[in-house]
Amino acid sequence: MKIKTLKTLLLAGILCTGFMAQGAVVYQTDFTGANFVDEGLTNEGIAGSGNWVHNSTTDRAEYDWLIRNSRAALYTTSSFQNDLGFTLDVSFQHDSLNDSRFSIGLVESTFSGSVDGDWLNSALPGAYGIGISTIGSVATTAGGDVLAFNDGSTPKNDFTSITNLSTAQGNITDDILQTFSMTVTATTWSYSLNGAVATTGTHTFDTSKSFRFITYQQATSSFTAGGGENSFFSSITLTALTTPEPSTLGLFAMGAALLFSARRREARGMIG
Repeated sequence: MKIKTLKTLLLAGILCTGFMAQGAVVYQTDFTGANFVDEGLTNEGIAGSGNWVHNSTTDRAEYDWLIRNSRAALYTTSSFQNDLGFTLDVSFQHDSLNDSRFSIGLVESTFSGSVDGDWLNSALPGAYGIGISTIGSVATTAGGDVLAFNDGSTPKNDFTSITNLSTAQGNITDDILQTFSMTVTATTWSYSLNGAVATTGTHTFDTSKSFRFITYQQATSSFTAGGGENSFFSSITLTALTTPEPSTLGLFAMGAALLFSARRREARGMIG
């Protein structure tokens, strides 16, 4: 490759990097508060003594259950709207003790928890949202942990409302801290597990709606170890995508001019 061609490619790469949309954090917690109210979260223990417990000693939200079929939802008390979309980043650990449903994602603000079950894995009506299903009906149907979209248009367990977007990132590992990152815009999605190169795709998503973070867990086993608190969240961050700063736009314009100039010089060199 000619050096001047390499310079052009490097300039193009720098230009594209500078033009990428930045973000503004709209919600964040590392569970160092005194309780869920401090964290801006709502715990909805749904059935069978299932419950999320705020542990201010270990700085995490732990899932607790005592009997079979226990279940609970945890979601941000506030909701957020941004036409450009969001990035969700979480650190979590999932217990291996025979759980039947587990999901993490964003759901429309008019929906929170429900006694009917998992917003994603039960394809609940009104639960317009997108997230990852690691255990449950959706993951089983998809053949593994899956990024999925629920348009919320059908009755419970009518999975025609579910679109399985991707299983490309593989499966999470139980009993070990995991990370999940998801970015959603009006026309695209991407997600990553444990820092892997993101998998991307296109899909229509209504960013005019308001959304909240939500997670759901259901346990099918009555066996507990330490009360079942081996499933937990240690951090949650929700970032609203924004357009580049004016200074960035100026750099983009300047970079575009430099790139055009470099390409012209390159063309002349080829002719000569």
